[in-house]
Amino acid sequence: SYGRLAGYVKGKTQNGWVLTGSIDTGEEELSDLLRNLDEKDPQDLLLRLQRENAYPTYGDDSTYEEGAPTDGKFYLRAEKNGSHIMWGNYKASVQGGYYLRNERSLYGAQGVYRSPETTSRGQSRVTVEAYAASPDNLPGRDTFLGTGGSVYFLQRQDISVDTEQLRVEVRDRDTGRVVETRTLTPGRDYRINYIQGTILLSEPLTGTANSGTVVSQAGGEYDVLLVANYEYTPVAGDVDGYSYGGRAEAWVSDNLRLGYTGIVEQTDIADQTAQSVDLLWELSERSYLELEYAETEGPGFGSSFSSDGGLIINNDPTAGVTDGTGEAFAVRGRADFEDLGLRLPGTVSAYYESTSPATGVY
Repeated sequence: SYGRLAGYVKGKTQNGWVLTGSIDTGEEELSDLLRNLDEKDPQDLLLRLQRENAYPTYGDDSTYEEGAPTDGKFYLRAEKNGSHIMWGNYKASVQGGYYLRNERSLYGAQGVYRSPETTSRGQSRVTVEAYAASPDNLPGRDTFLGTGGSVYFLQRQDISVDTEQLRVEVRDRDTGRVVETRTLTPGRDYRINYIQGTILLSEPLTGTANSGTVVSQAGGEYDVLLVANYEYTPVAGDVDGYSYGGRAEAWVSDNLRLGYTGIVEQTDIADQTAQSVDLLWELSERSYLELEYAETEGPGFGSSFSSDGGLIINNDPTAGVTDGTGEAFAVRGRADFEDLGLRLPGTVSAYYESTSPATGVY
């Protein structure tokens, strides 16, 4: 009358599908053994405790890999030729151009399709990605101006394990445009305490950078910022809702690509929708023209900014409170002199961006 079902399997079928699955129901009565398989484990908080703080760690050059990452009772993934469908933990990698992207770590369903046909540069002719989840957490986004130090404090605590995505951005101080981005790798570039929400960088982060041009000003023209995206457990109340979205793009020729991105967040706290369309024309890897239009509706989840490493945090007072709409349009291009028929080394690039949020929220 009482038992537990647990197992793990991985193999390849005759037609080329690679299947990975796991199940662990926990100890339950047999009548409840297979109920609520899609729900998260209520003891997931214990996984946020860092093992190295409680047990000795030896430098044996070992690695750890979780073959079936899931917050629930089961995991399933089927993949073939770069395409897959799955149920478990994943990071939504939906990204449409410059404006619209989703960097959430979710538990639910995901599917990715890449057509076998490719362009002359090896890109899939058609790529479609979709996801759907009922998140129990909320997304957080904190931005820190480099202080010259290595310790930064997130605004939230009780961070979900492995949901953080950290990157260093170099932004134009006058326009706010991102001119360079570098993604940080956990363990090598930083360490994080999930319970306290503390980030420790491997190297100090300065707050300014020069443009590298002939004319430069003292202190640098660019700001260097640490941007942290993560999932956290709200202090009071449960998150009731769902999150879904997707990205579809197709190369209609070897040089022209069309794309569409859509994201919907219905969390009963900050409902919002966002969508964008983009066009990319590539003459070569060094010469291209890109157009993008995006629009959003809803209050959003907001973001925070700190210039002292998180000791004093400034939040957008309208984000998550005031409903509104916003739209943006961008044109970006670059041309290599050799692609233009000129026998000169070098490139020329230009961009135009316009945003028009109705309530100051975008």
